[in-house]
Amino acid sequence: MKKLLILSYYFPPLGLGGTQRAAKFAKYLPEFGWSPTVITVKPIAYWAQDKSLLNDLEGLRVVRTGSFDPQRLLKKINDTKKTNTENISSTANNNFLQKLNQNVFSFFLVPDSKLLWNSHVCKTVERLLKQEDFDALFTTSPPHSTQLAGKKIAGKFGLKWVADFRDDWAGGHVVHEPTPVQKWVNRRMQRAVIKAADAVICASNGIKSGFKVDTNFTEKLFVITNGFDADDLSVPIVKKKNDQFVFCYCGVISKFSDSTALLRALEILRKKNPLTFNKMKFRFVGYDATGRFKEMVNAYGLGNTIELVGFKPHNEAMQFLVNSDFLLLLATGKKTDTFIPGKTFEYFGAQKPVFCISNVTDTNQLLAQYSMTHVTAPDSPETIANSLDDFINKKWTFQQHDKKFIRQFNRKNQTKFLAEILDRL
Repeated sequence: MKKLLILSYYFPPLGLGGTQRAAKFAKYLPEFGWSPTVITVKPIAYWAQDKSLLNDLEGLRVVRTGSFDPQRLLKKINDTKKTNTENISSTANNNFLQKLNQNVFSFFLVPDSKLLWNSHVCKTVERLLKQEDFDALFTTSPPHSTQLAGKKIAGKFGLKWVADFRDDWAGGHVVHEPTPVQKWVNRRMQRAVIKAADAVICASNGIKSGFKVDTNFTEKLFVITNGFDADDLSVPIVKKKNDQFVFCYCGVISKFSDSTALLRALEILRKKNPLTFNKMKFRFVGYDATGRFKEMVNAYGLGNTIELVGFKPHNEAMQFLVNSDFLLLLATGKKTDTFIPGKTFEYFGAQKPVFCISNVTDTNQLLAQYSMTHVTAPDSPETIANSLDDFINKKWTFQQHDKKFIRQFNRKNQTKFLAEILDRL
């Protein structure tokens, strides 16, 4: 069996969607002839912990290294103070880190503060390579500084290298670029990584298109979106307690999933058609990264209509998702944003109707291919209210979903494609 080194800063037991991509690849790669070893960071100050994600990774070799980056250092300080961060790191700590990264570190740590992890990664990999041979290297980002470590390692040891991008880099919505200097440096780094990598995988067509514009190395660009694991969706069905229609939002509540338009629409619908309004229940399962969602819900007087479940381990979150009537997707950003919320693909796997409020082109284009969906823009709460009314009262008829379309997002099928890319290299 061929051996693969995986560099992934975010990895279980850290929770939330960004950790699952590398973990699911690692889970299924042995079925396709590749034995992975994961290099990741030791415990950090982070939004959420989810030990349930480790259930998939029994027997996987995971090497955890130190780091000088702020999230690792803050965790060490918290541990010294005996702060309990077992489940959810404090919002205050995370907000402090976010402000520090944007207002201080972003000026001189380019592309990100996790650059301070790279020396530990390189030393660890060098030690491993003295003990055994590996056939290839896989790096996933953000943080995009991980790609710089991959470039150094691949160049020094002659490993075939696949660079995986879950989000865009230069000029993107993830990397904070306070001045034109950082934009210029990021652009140069991005080009150097794409040039040096043997293959580049993008999580959306938008990321791939951006890289195409910026480089001539288009033959090495591939798209593997995020996906769903069918094992995760095999959960018990619970009998409904009432006749309300339950909409489930499953994921982080952030600036990229702005709920303002939905709240205004529900306020309009309550006045315009209270019968329809009273038929609905909105259940939000996930961490509130804004820290103010509950306050907003109460300000609109929607506490009886919107249920805030909060963060749950992934296996429990899937139970809420599967046992809902409809799925709610929120995707809000700039015109240039290229992201597709990771939950989108688990929504496909659940094979339920999706009500989407989005202005993100990549998200909208993908959902247009799923027959059981309705997309509306966030700029008109009145239109959203009317659409919800139609949605509940079945004024739309959904065609049967395309099983072939859904199968392409199965994590096992996606891992097979990754293995084929590695095999060709």
